[in-house]
Amino acid sequence: MQFIDTRKFRKNLAKLPNSVQLEILDALDTIDQADSFSGIPNLKSLKGNKNYYRIRVGDYRIGLFWNNDTFQVEDVGKRGDFYKHYP
Repeated sequence: MQFIDTRKFRKNLAKLPNSVQLEILDALDTIDQADSFSGIPNLKSLKGNKNYYRIRVGDYRIGLFWNNDTFQVEDVGKRGDFYKHYP
């Protein structure tokens, strides 16, 4: 599977501690290696939003949008703040 990242994602990722950044980048590598949705660990669909997903990485969440066989990585943030503004 493929993914593309957005400017907002890169900006929010840069604000996180280096150790968390590495964990998030490792989680995104699993998207490249996965053949299906079930091959991506900690991936969940968001309620009320058909094409929106999230990946859990410890206390952080990665926001994804599924469109035309590609994941668009839109946002990343701490769990408590993430759900307040995504999607």
